Amino acid sequence: MMTSPRPVPTINQSLASFRAAGFTDPVLIVEDKDRIGALQAWQRAAHLVMRKRRRNAFVGIMEDDILWARNAANVLHQEIELMGNIALTAGYLSPFAFNKHVLEPRRETWRGWHVSRLGFKSAGAQCYIVPRRSLRKLLDETQFQVFCREPPRAKHGADHIVSGMFYQMNRKCWFRIPCLVNHKMGTTNSSMGHAVKDCDDLAWQEEARLGAS
Repeated sequence: MMTSPRPVPTINQSLASFRAAGFTDPVLIVEDKDRIGALQAWQRAAHLVMRKRRRNAFVGIMEDDILWARNAANVLHQEIELMGNIALTAGYLSPFAFNKHVLEPRRETWRGWHVSRLGFKSAGAQCYIVPRRSLRKLLDETQFQVFCREPPRAKHGADHIVSGMFYQMNRKCWFRIPCLVNHKMGTTNSSMGHAVKDCDDLAWQEEARLGAS
């Protein structure tokens, strides 16, 4: 979980939600994205979590301003296991969907997941579950490294570049609807110092209602 300075701190709430959803033992990465850029912070977080979680077939890279639906850990574990090779060969699995992902045509689906074809026009890097093999390949890609060496720009966010690179690499980026992640705490509370519009109303209206009733 990447944390950065925000006008209103959200890290404690996000961590509490993460644990309440059934996850344990997060790797906390403190980074000033306003200083080094969001893409560069994501790259550094990816390298760190790869070293810290050497035995994991999947790693999660997420922001510190998200809240999780209840029982989300069990749901993700079960669905990834059932997806099998679909998940293992993905670019990433995103439990958060930006409005444009909710509205785009769902041409390729697996249960509640669909493949986005937005590529470099993607958005919303709040939480990516990345197969280790895909992440290793991405970090080794020369073009990705070139992007990361460029001066930070708003249009070169992790959401655009990571999604675009995986699209070029023919690795599918899957989004789950209903979402398992809420981004309410990050709306108008950006660590990059700029306000963003409320971006997940459509997705969160389909809030996952999980767990035993």
